[in-house]
Amino acid sequence: MLKLNFSEYQIKLAKRIFWMAYQTSTVVGMGRFQARNGVTEDDVWSNVVASGDYSISHNSSDCLYADYVFGRMMKLRVKHTSMGLAILPEKFHQDYQSFSKTYSDPQTLMKLAVESLDSDEGNKND
Repeated sequence: MLKLNFSEYQIKLAKRIFWMAYQTSTVVGMGRFQARNGVTEDDVWSNVVASGDYSISHNSSDCLYADYVFGRMMKLRVKHTSMGLAILPEKFHQDYQSFSKTYSDPQTLMKLAVESLDSDEGNKND
């Protein structure tokens, strides 16, 4: 099992980032053989951490990478830095990051993921 050097909040945020990108990504090419219906945020997170759609993991304790997740091409990296979390690449490309039609850049995806988590936390306190 991969041990992450992320704080509890950073894990929640990374999980939400991958989930939001996954939801707006499309199945590409041979990915249709790995595509699934009814996928949850926890499913996406488990797939990313385990590098479930490909045999070689590019994950480390400081960095998670989603190449394909349940057949959807993402090519997305979330890295722990001394300043917090960073989303890479610094510029998204619609050719292989279809989620970039919804989230034009890493800053937008990060901002909306933080807002989504904050909203979830606010709803729990109601």
